[in-house]
Amino acid sequence: MATSSNNTEMLKTALLNILLENLRRNDFVMARKALNMLEMSASFSGPTDLSTVEIDYIKAGRVINAIKEYRNRNGVGLKEAKDAIDAYRETHGIAFGSYTPGPSQS
Repeated sequence: MATSSNNTEMLKTALLNILLENLRRNDFVMARKALNMLEMSASFSGPTDLSTVEIDYIKAGRVINAIKEYRNRNGVGLKEAKDAIDAYRETHGIAFGSYTPGPSQS
């Protein structure tokens, strides 16, 4: 069964091939459309890309820690990490600043 990141990589590869083919044909309008789609797919990180540590941080209201963890684990920039964390929060209805207490640390 293909994972979300495998599907994303397959999409990027297909779009890159479409872009190159249209450039070879000098069809710059279609090449630009393929490039736009490729740029959009490059900035996407689906919520399934989050680790349990990052999800726990989000649920505890520690969004900055989740972003730092995501950046360290994936080697991405601040914007991509924030977008991934925000996408998870949005799809799971976790508002900014919300706090869900976990088990007490005694």
